[in-house]
Amino acid sequence: MKTPKDILHSVLLLAVWLTVFGLFSPWSAFARQNCETAFRQALAEYDIGRFDRVKELLADCPKYAGAHELLALSYIAVDRLEKARESIDSLLVQEPDYEPNKPLNYPAIFRNLILINRLALAKAHEDSALKLIEEPEPKHKEARNEITELLEIYARIGKTYTPPSSLKKLVEEIRAKVTKQRKSLWSKPWFLLGGGALAATIPLVLFTKGKTATIPAAQPIPGPPNLPPPPPGN
Repeated sequence: MKTPKDILHSVLLLAVWLTVFGLFSPWSAFARQNCETAFRQALAEYDIGRFDRVKELLADCPKYAGAHELLALSYIAVDRLEKARESIDSLLVQEPDYEPNKPLNYPAIFRNLILINRLALAKAHEDSALKLIEEPEPKHKEARNEITELLEIYARIGKTYTPPSSLKKLVEEIRAKVTKQRKSLWSKPWFLLGGGALAATIPLVLFTKGKTATIPAAQPIPGPPNLPPPPPGN
């Protein structure tokens, strides 16, 4: 049985753990709230063209995807494209499926840099897979992991990957496995039953609420406005 001293010791250890890994964690609720505040402030600075101030405000938010997005746009505004690509790399690490919010008017170069970075990452996976299968003892499992990541990137950008001949067999195996898994999922009775129940429930819910029932639209994530016009004379 624990003594009061043991209980106090446990409580103190818990307090220390929460402090170190909670309050001071770079992605704790406290840090998220601070980054959201900093993001709003940085957005106001971006609006008036104070791009250096944007960098200062977002320096402590390495795990906040919106910060990397706004930093990339700020670097683009001052024609620092390499720094913009670095920010986009960080953005895609935080949000692999990231896409610019369609209601907002992002500069075309921002979208192009996202595509360039994704293709560069896909090429890195391809090079890694080639290296793995060319070793004296080929590491096919690790190569498959690299190819899987590569194919996911191509799926995100809506393009079809054409592998080199040395990777063609592995790519075909992975694609066949994915197709088989999808077919297996659709054929499972619980999936079909659940999908049918959901399809039957939606109109029933809408009917019981009357003709005025509506499904609320998703709210877009706030993002930066248009870039400011270039200064006169440029």
